[in-house]
Amino acid sequence: MKKYFILSCVALLATNTANAATKAAAEFSAKGRFILPTEVSCTSLVFGKLYVKKTENTGTMTATMNSNGTVTMDTAGAYELVFDGTTATPSTCSDIPEGTTFNADSVIKLGGGDSVYVDNIKYADGKLTGSLNITPDAVISSGSALYGTAYITFTY
Repeated sequence: MKKYFILSCVALLATNTANAATKAAAEFSAKGRFILPTEVSCTSLVFGKLYVKKTENTGTMTATMNSNGTVTMDTAGAYELVFDGTTATPSTCSDIPEGTTFNADSVIKLGGGDSVYVDNIKYADGKLTGSLNITPDAVISSGSALYGTAYITFTY
């Protein structure tokens, strides 16, 4: 009986091995397209001296610069723009190829925090402009200067 049991096990193993799936091989290729971007240099977007005062209001103050360098308050918030010191300067960029479109999804955080930032960056008439925002939790001290950087793209 042992002999028949061992023979049937060997027969089952041989059957399973004979019915095993075969392997398939395929050849494929991969491609990549690399583009080295043109370096564009831009001057700083300078809002200059802005005289603001703390108010009893809530919300974010927004002040927008136009291509002439004039800064006007769009929305009063916890801060209010009292006077624009007229030292604002839009950014200018050089070496921009013809037929270029502009894209700025960036927000420039000033001073390393989230409470003072520039957004709504636009490129028109060869100049970059944007909107300065001051949130209610911002702590602004007199004479402080805030800086920040971001990347923008020009596509052609």
